[in-house]
Amino acid sequence: MARRNRLDPVIEIAESRQQEAARQLAHLMQHQTALQNQIAQLKGYREEYKKTRLLEKKLPPSTLIDRRVFLARLNENIEQLLKQLDAIENDLASRMKYWHQTRARTQALEKVVERYQAREQSRQAKQLQKEHDELASRKGGFS
Repeated sequence: MARRNRLDPVIEIAESRQQEAARQLAHLMQHQTALQNQIAQLKGYREEYKKTRLLEKKLPPSTLIDRRVFLARLNENIEQLLKQLDAIENDLASRMKYWHQTRARTQALEKVVERYQAREQSRQAKQLQKEHDELASRKGGFS
């Protein structure tokens, strides 16, 4: 059991790293979803705004200029958010890879501990069997 006890702190650190990686991954996924929703909403606004172009012929020139400036800014915002989303998706891929690595390390350490436990149980069972055999031979020898 001593080997298992020595590995407890190592496993705790590995599990802690895995959990932190999972938390970061979840946070990044939430941020990704929020950005995707924001982009979809802005694209929806843009489409609605484009549909009103039919009315542009009846509007004064100053209003037309304002509308075009607004549409240009809306397009710039969408492009900026798409760049942010691309960066987040790249970061998400690397953090996903890191999480998989931490998970694999934790699982490997747990398997090592399981093997140590199995060996220790086997050793204890053999020791117990040996003691029972010695006890049986003593009883047999005294009769």
